[in-house]
This record gives sequence, C-alpha cells and structure tokens, in this order.
Amino acid sequence: MIDCLQFGLAWFDRGLIAKSRGATPSSGTVSQSSPTVTWAGQIPIPPAAGSSSCSGPNNPGCDNFKLTIIPPDPTFGPYVVVIQTFSQVTDDWDLEVYDPNGKLVGSSGNGPGTPNDPEVETVTLTNPPAGTYTVSAAPFAVTQPYQGSASLQHLTATALGGNGTEPLSYAVYPNPNGVSGGEPSCGVGWKTKKVMYQAGLTTLRVGFNDCTSPATAKWEDVSFLTTSLVSLDSIRAVGVAR
Repeated sequence: MIDCLQFGLAWFDRGLIAKSRGATPSSGTVSQSSPTVTWAGQIPIPPAAGSSSCSGPNNPGCDNFKLTIIPPDPTFGPYVVVIQTFSQVTDDWDLEVYDPNGKLVGSSGNGPGTPNDPEVETVTLTNPPAGTYTVSAAPFAVTQPYQGSASLQHLTATALGGNGTEPLSYAVYPNPNGVSGGEPSCGVGWKTKKVMYQAGLTTLRVGFNDCTSPATAKWEDVSFLTTSLVSLDSIRAVGVAR
C-alpha cells in the first residue's frame, strides 16, 4: 500500500514538473548596461498546436518569457528593442509580444523554414516604455524547442535619397479583431486615402489623421451582405474604398 502511494506521488510530481516547464530562464532584463538577453524556449505541455496566436500573455499552451525593459539614459538617444525567436529545422514557431498591460504590441508569423534556412521571427519595439513585457512563442507546428533573444540597440536612421531633415518613424495600428484574421486582403482608395481590410466574413475600413504625430487611426466595421461572404477579393475591397 505504501509502495503504491509513493509511486503515485512520484508520478504525480513528475507530471506537475512536466506541465510547468517553460523558457529557461523564465525572465530576463535588457538595459543600457546589459543590452542583450537570451533564453531557451520549451514546448509547453500540452502545446497550443495549430494556432499562430496566443490570444494573450498568459496562455499556458504557449511558451511565455517575461522581458523587463529598462530604457537607456536620454543621452543614448532613440532606441529599439529587437526580439527574435529561432526555430530548428522545419519547425514553425510564431511570435507575439505583449506590453505590461497585456496589450499586443507586435507579432510575427512567418512560414516554416528548412534545415538549411530555419525560420526566424522578429518583433522590433521602438522606444518602448519601461516595464515587464511578455514574449509569447506559439507552437504552430513544432517538434523541437526554439532559441530566443532580445537586444536593446541604437535606432539608426535609414539612408534615403534627398536632403530632407524630417525625422522618420512608423507606428503600428492593430485591427480590432487582433490576429484572428488569418490571411487578410487589403485595398486602398487613393482618392479617399482609406484602407479596406477584408478577412473572412469581416470588412474593416481604416482612415488616418496625420495632423498629429504619430498619426491616429479610426477603424470602422463596414461589412455588408456581399462582403460578409467568405471572400479575399482585394479588388472588391478597393471598390468599396471609393
């Protein structure tokens, strides 16, 4: 009886250990004095296989690494934090980054690589505020762990023609449906300067106000009977944009 109980407890304990495994180490920090951190990702048990999205920073089916960002001294100048995951062989890990409030601030979902050219996912955060972010790796189709890294770097200007002095920048405008759009189609109305975003049964329209910096975006759900049908016709989307 005692032997059976000890065996059962040992099996239960091993099960808990297996289910609790995650990135090693589970957290890290990047700063001006320590600009790079690396970790070894693990396949969760059970994994969120077949999904390219973790749908939040606490999905146990994804491998979640806690990344604390300490902004550099102002004299450092503009900076970026480059976050990458490196898959093995033909594995397909996808990458999402959530801010300290749990908001998705970046994602990357490339297709699987090859043994000679494994998949690499990259998310770049420009001048991110201080806080602890969650780097979530979604095991879309994997058999092996991945390697992760984050690096705080100087933001370097891209060399362009001309003599303009206006600073260059970009902003990310996530659509209201998050990353559930699959493979959407986009169309642009050049006269209205509005962008149509069609995915599955939803058609969204977004306009931009560039009188502010960064520009603001206004998303509208303009799904109609015909555009609510399953379609990825970007030409029709351009027509609606007019």
